[in-house]
Amino acid sequence: MTNPSEEASKAEFDRINTEYRKEVSDNLIKWHAHYNNEYTLWGLEVMKHIALISLAGIGGVFALMTSVDFPRAHALLPAILFATSSLFCILCMYLAMVWRGLCAVRQHVLLARVRNNDFPNSKDYEYSSRVKITSGAGEACGWIAAVTMLAGGAVLFLRLAQQ
Repeated sequence: MTNPSEEASKAEFDRINTEYRKEVSDNLIKWHAHYNNEYTLWGLEVMKHIALISLAGIGGVFALMTSVDFPRAHALLPAILFATSSLFCILCMYLAMVWRGLCAVRQHVLLARVRNNDFPNSKDYEYSSRVKITSGAGEACGWIAAVTMLAGGAVLFLRLAQQ
């Protein structure tokens, strides 16, 4: 047989534990939303700068093509690389950033449902896996855009150095 003070302390412990779990869960959801927002903003800024540099590279290549001394054959590969980088930037901005931002609300709802012990159905998990795949494809497009931009600049530099 337990004494009343032990039962009272156990009830108090359970109440404090429940409040603590709820507070930690709420803070985790707030942190997730903040992190998601910062990640999206940083990704958009990086892609914006890569797209700007790629478009400037295209402009530079076409300016060099108007020059009498620069052969047009030397300008073809850098122009293709810079254009490819620009296209992959646009695709990355759509897939990884815009799509991810639209799906953040759905993810927030999923977290809230799990927190309230209203467990999601299998459609929610399928949707979540689609978001991960699409976000991963967007990040791959971003890396391809960055690499092709750097390659376009390197090829252009080497072609100019050969002149």
